[in-house]
Amino acid sequence: MILRGYFSIEAPSWCFPKRLGVIWLIFAPLLSGCSGFSADVEDNLAEYVSRLERVLEINVDRVSHTALQGSPPKRALYKKVASVEINLTEFYTLQQCELGALVAQRNTVLGKQQDVAARFHYETRIADALGSCAQHVKHTRPALASTLFQWQKTKIGQRALHWANLIQTSDETHLAFTLSPGLLEQQVNKDAMAAINALGYLSNIETQSHGSLAELNRQLKILESSRLPAKVWRTQQTIAVALNNLTPAVHQALENLDCQQDSEKTTIARNVFYLYFIEKIQPVGSIINDFHYKMEPAMDRLLNADLLDIRYKAYLRTYHQAGFEAYKLAVQNHVQVWQNMLSRCGLSPTKR
Repeated sequence: MILRGYFSIEAPSWCFPKRLGVIWLIFAPLLSGCSGFSADVEDNLAEYVSRLERVLEINVDRVSHTALQGSPPKRALYKKVASVEINLTEFYTLQQCELGALVAQRNTVLGKQQDVAARFHYETRIADALGSCAQHVKHTRPALASTLFQWQKTKIGQRALHWANLIQTSDETHLAFTLSPGLLEQQVNKDAMAAINALGYLSNIETQSHGSLAELNRQLKILESSRLPAKVWRTQQTIAVALNNLTPAVHQALENLDCQQDSEKTTIARNVFYLYFIEKIQPVGSIINDFHYKMEPAMDRLLNADLLDIRYKAYLRTYHQAGFEAYKLAVQNHVQVWQNMLSRCGLSPTKR
């Protein structure tokens, strides 16, 4: 709200896959025997590839850093919200209501510099205050009360726009969905459950009360600190890309092995598969699976929100849906190759 001879209530200017059928069921029990090992999945993938190259005498392309790409610029996603104006005469009449204090607050220097979280909170309070003030003056100023009720209806209708700006353009959500400096680990994933709860909180407040501004900012900071969505998506992408490069070469090499004449090589290859894929890579995949499904309700709400930008939702679908499906397929294909060899040679995946 900016003082220009009137006050304006306005917008600012600017694990592994849950189901892999029989293939997955064969190897799933091995998760229960995992040790306390915790390391970078990229390092374990690199070592896994390196050892298989030596044992099977193959060459595999290496893939460097796998960053998330395709996020629309924040400024392109900002939704302008139409203003509601209050002239000075009406403003002075409202001094007996909380609305008057809120309008005055908006016209301070700090009030004019609200970020999207503060604006979302402020607009929610404005809508409530408009209704309260209309009730207060409806007997003494019925015409004004009618106007206030109409403004309240308008502001309630605009709530989803302010929520969309919060989700799409806040610094905290932008970082949480686009940038993760690290990957998931087998055990140490700081603030993961708190971040899942924060994501649920933020996805729900379009229509539900969000409490204080302090609580809203706290939930945003949790999500920013953990970067959980981006971390899950980068980790699944890292595993998928590595396995997609590795699987064809391993498939050809294992198909060429003679179970009897190459028994020593076959046994060593099986041990590498167990020590690196089953014990070190697969547990991280199990965490991917777990976090993906725990984020699913919140992500579904975001993907089905009418006022979120189509480009923004396309980005979310790329990683939360298509990326997860690509990751599951990469894992399934890789496990199938090993299952075929182990079955053909009568070997157990766990026996060394």
